[in-house]
Amino acid sequence: MQPKFLIGLLFALASSFAFALPGPVGKALYGSGWSPGSVTLVRLTGCALVLLVPTLIQLRGKWGEVRAHWRLVVAFGLFSMTGVQATYFVAVERLNVTIAILLEMTAPMMIVFWLWARTKARPSGLTFFGLAISMIGLVAVLDVGSVIGEGSGSLDALGVVMGLASAVCLAVYFMISANDSVRIPSTALTGLGFAVGAIGTVPFVALGLLPWKATTDPVALGQWSAPWFIAHSIIIVFTVAAYVLGVVGLRLMGAGVGSFVNLTEVLFAAVVAWWLLGETLASIQFVGGAAILAGVVFIKLGERPRGRSPMSKKMPGIEPRRRVKWRPTRKKNHKRKDGTPGNKTQNGDKGQSQKKVQEGNQKRPQRREVTPL
Repeated sequence: MQPKFLIGLLFALASSFAFALPGPVGKALYGSGWSPGSVTLVRLTGCALVLLVPTLIQLRGKWGEVRAHWRLVVAFGLFSMTGVQATYFVAVERLNVTIAILLEMTAPMMIVFWLWARTKARPSGLTFFGLAISMIGLVAVLDVGSVIGEGSGSLDALGVVMGLASAVCLAVYFMISANDSVRIPSTALTGLGFAVGAIGTVPFVALGLLPWKATTDPVALGQWSAPWFIAHSIIIVFTVAAYVLGVVGLRLMGAGVGSFVNLTEVLFAAVVAWWLLGETLASIQFVGGAAILAGVVFIKLGERPRGRSPMSKKMPGIEPRRRVKWRPTRKKNHKRKDGTPGNKTQNGDKGQSQKKVQEGNQKRPQRREVTPL
């Protein structure tokens, strides 16, 4: 593996852990009287304010890039910020949380088939093998078997649609974040996305799709009772770190592999939930986490560039071999001074060579003679 990929892997794993922490803290806020709409709007607004100064500093002299890619910035904010969270909370309202997360985590599969349809390049067998192992590991981490055994009720049609829509928005986030052709710095792109996302969440709250409810009651985080603003501060800080680290990691790794590394967020969320909320973690979930990482390795091994494919752009330093056909050089006919065509004679070649030697001697500096004392 290249050092660039390993650095991107570390950034992506740190991003997954940072993404995992706000979930249990948000669930604790729900227990104290907050609603999903209020937590989402406060989260996006606070993140936009935290990144306001760094965003303005990084965008000095680069506002032309923002104007040139304003559609991408708006799409990044609406899909990656507003879309992912709004559709996910609607799905959680109508479905079991485990099933909603499983529907959302089908985003990597969508990316694989989207790249297949767009580039007309069929993924390798290792990629499909890694895809299968990752999805099996995800099912094991979510412990879907126990959920189905206990009975989760009939699936709501709108809930399923919203879960799949959340997966589409998450796939858009991976694709936009991995686009290294955009010269907007990652932190600035994240800050602009938070601002657009906060504005885009207001209609959901106003229409009642994400109800607004807020209290000042303390929040129970494990054995510690924290003020409500401390809980929101934890969510905001780790959300900012998650998006910034995630964009950097995706630009170093690419959307395909980076999206599968993001599956480790489920394992991190289970550990954090056990730590803060006391939720138990089964041994099969640890096995599932190992299977997810193994699937990521197989997917990376399956990324071998063929010719000038788009995949080769994600693997700098590896260029396709070119076949060069050897062609013998032909001697050109030269014209003599009298204008008659024909090849040069030996005397002409000799005179030409002597002329070149004389020109070379004139260019060389003359050797200084040193007389002994």
